[in-house]
Amino acid sequence: MMLWAAALSFVLGRFLAETPVPDRPAQIAELGARPAMAFLDRESVFLAARGPRYQERLDFARTPTHLASAFLAAQGRSTSILLAETLYPSPDSSLRTALRRWFLAARLWAQLSPDQRLALYLERAPIAPGVHGVPAASRLLLGKSPSELSLAESALLAALAQSPHVDPVQDPEPGLLRARRILDRLHEKRFITDAQRAAAELTRISLLQRRLREDPELSPVFDAAADQVVRLSGADEPVSVRLSLRADLQSAANELLARYGGERAVLAAVATDGSPRAIAVAGGVQAPRRLPTLLVEDVRTSAGEVIWRRTDSLAGSDREEALNLSIGVMTAAVERATGRPFRSPPAFAGAGSNRSGAWFVGAAGDLAAAVWTESGDPSAPNQAPAAVWRRFMAQDRAAEASPLGGVRAP
Repeated sequence: MMLWAAALSFVLGRFLAETPVPDRPAQIAELGARPAMAFLDRESVFLAARGPRYQERLDFARTPTHLASAFLAAQGRSTSILLAETLYPSPDSSLRTALRRWFLAARLWAQLSPDQRLALYLERAPIAPGVHGVPAASRLLLGKSPSELSLAESALLAALAQSPHVDPVQDPEPGLLRARRILDRLHEKRFITDAQRAAAELTRISLLQRRLREDPELSPVFDAAADQVVRLSGADEPVSVRLSLRADLQSAANELLARYGGERAVLAAVATDGSPRAIAVAGGVQAPRRLPTLLVEDVRTSAGEVIWRRTDSLAGSDREEALNLSIGVMTAAVERATGRPFRSPPAFAGAGSNRSGAWFVGAAGDLAAAVWTESGDPSAPNQAPAAVWRRFMAQDRAAEASPLGGVRAP
């Protein structure tokens, strides 16, 4: 019996020790994170709102009461469970995951007040692809602060949180339908009056027309950009960050690697002014956290005021440096994927291969690109990098048909 008790104590202790909850209420502020950052590419496509490290703190005292009521009515579970699932997200449905969430919920219930738990959940809840937290969602989707949300808008955000992987801009009907059901539930529980319900149902909601995209493999890139923002601008308020990525090239790179990249692949494209235009990975590879060049073009406050703008682009049109930068990004991603040093190909090398895979490096027009792929059969010729490079360069309308310095176009 003593052995069973000791074993149970040991297991419980391990679970409790691993739960990411502060030991003292004074450390609760560390769970919140700031500044909130919305990342846009050169075509103003919304890429991601970083979480949970980069999120806006919620002024809970100024938050409309109907916002909290809508989220609680939508989820129908305790704030401890909701916050535990948000703090410990995992697709794993094993008993271990369930137990860790249960212990986490118990510690949250014991250490935090109901208002603190609810505020933390609202700050971190996933709302839409790449959008985490009510402050980010209200600013990025509705263009206003949480304190300005109407009853209908609060119900909509609560409805979106029920299916955070659905893009509400491209497909708004499911969210609007669930929002009406939430209003019905609030009315049934007498949280709102007949007049409030009727007014909310007549309210017309306009979402900002931004295409949302969440690329989990690119999370390190956004983290790197966020580090650059803090270092360059000293931002401590919610900001909008414009990146040098191009929406068309990023999408083309993702599609090409998925189709031709083999088991694992990397593509890095850098313009001759030193600005990354596309960073794509496939097959479980993660983009590098450290980038050899700036990804950030400008930083603006939530009101649109420019607080920092890039001015250090390469002088003139430096193709060789652009090649070296694209090779550097590719090399960092390959080393992270393979776990061993990767002998970077020199500029002008064209094609090559080793035990880590095959690559092709080249430039055309004002764009340089480096492609690496890994196939299932190392002994077979790997022509995928050259094929991906050729098709990718065809996507860049500005690229000329004259490759750089003896690197022959495949």
